[in-house]
Amino acid sequence: MAIAPGGDPSGKIYLNKRAIRRYHRQRIISRRYERVVRGAWFVKSPGRLGKTNTVCSCWMCGNPRKYFGLVTRQEILADEAQGKIS
Repeated sequence: MAIAPGGDPSGKIYLNKRAIRRYHRQRIISRRYERVVRGAWFVKSPGRLGKTNTVCSCWMCGNPRKYFGLVTRQEILADEAQGKIS
């Protein structure tokens, strides 16, 4: 934390960008980790939850395209617009 630039006597405290980023990352990790504990899942590294919301890559959490061959809504609409699907 740093005091206001220029010695501003207002008493406001400013955080630098790195501190803000670290704070928010830790906040997200702790929020997601609570959900993991309630769901009785196992996470090897809680820090991974800061980058991704999914705990694993099973068929329920993973990409539907990989496991079921589904296409996205955007692709369906594009195919309809081109007349490929009736």
